[in-house]
Amino acid sequence: MDRRHYPRITVADVQTDISDGKGFVQGTVENISRSGLLIDDIPGKIDSQCSKFFLVVNCGRKSCKLSVIPKWIHRSGSKARMGVKILDAPWEWFKYVMDLEPQDTVIRAAVSF
Repeated sequence: MDRRHYPRITVADVQTDISDGKGFVQGTVENISRSGLLIDDIPGKIDSQCSKFFLVVNCGRKSCKLSVIPKWIHRSGSKARMGVKILDAPWEWFKYVMDLEPQDTVIRAAVSF
């Protein structure tokens, strides 16, 4: 069973700057949702021990600054892939993602009792 609250959306030609607060590297955004991103082609020098990253992602005609936490990092040779959960993002980010979501998508509430 898929436990995701929001659908993943595959994107093309979206780059992101990734910062750990000390420096930055670039990666390629593979898919997005309202709650997270999958980033690929990250240079191996990224600090996998960092608990919080800052991203600058192109979202339409604007760049959005996101605060994220890594959920997992997989290394392969000199590159890495990273799944991240969004902690903080501007409204423009959510608008950008919602505009890309399929219109017939059923969104499950993220509320627990």
